[in-house]
Parts: sequence; structure tokens; C-alpha cells
Amino acid sequence: MDNFVTNKENFNTMLQQKKQTKNMHLHIENVYGFLDEHLPYSYVDEVISIMKKKRGVKLPSKSTIRKVRSRTTPSHEKRLDILNALVDLAKRNKSDKEKLTEKISA
Repeated sequence: MDNFVTNKENFNTMLQQKKQTKNMHLHIENVYGFLDEHLPYSYVDEVISIMKKKRGVKLPSKSTIRKVRSRTTPSHEKRLDILNALVDLAKRNKSDKEKLTEKISA
């Protein structure tokens, strides 16, 4: 019976980890949805320039950035540095689009 208690505790921990993993996957899905809407067509060079500004970050190749964006590499979720740079660029592009829309409608 003692093992059952230990297994039950481990089971609860495993459920918590599974829930956190599921939440992370949903968040990443939302990130890719945001990128689909707001990332500009020519994004690779701009992502590299964003990453150059950050100190201590090894610059990825252009193909790695494209693979993370298109999810063709199995480790696309591990390259959060590239995802963050993509989101920064998409946010900037979104705000530029909104400013342009305000100027047109004014």
C-alpha cells in the first residue's frame, strides 16, 4: 500500500505536468496564429537584426528561422529565442498596419 501512495503522488505530478504542457502547446498555437496574421512576407533578415541587438545570443541561420516559422523542424518549440524575435517583428508590423489604417481613415 505504501507504493500506491507514492504512485498516487507521482500520478498527480504527472497530471500537473501534462496540463502545463497542454497549456504551453495552446499558447504556441496562439503565437503561430498571430504570426500568420501579422508577420511580414520578408521576415528573415529583420529577425536576424532583432536577434543581433540581444547580447549573448548565437545568431541562427536563415534556414533555421524559416524552419521554425513553418514548423518543419521537430524542435521548433525549443527555439523560443527565434519565436520571440518573430513575435517582436509581428507586433511591430501590426502596429505599423494600425497606424496606416488610421491615416487612411482620417
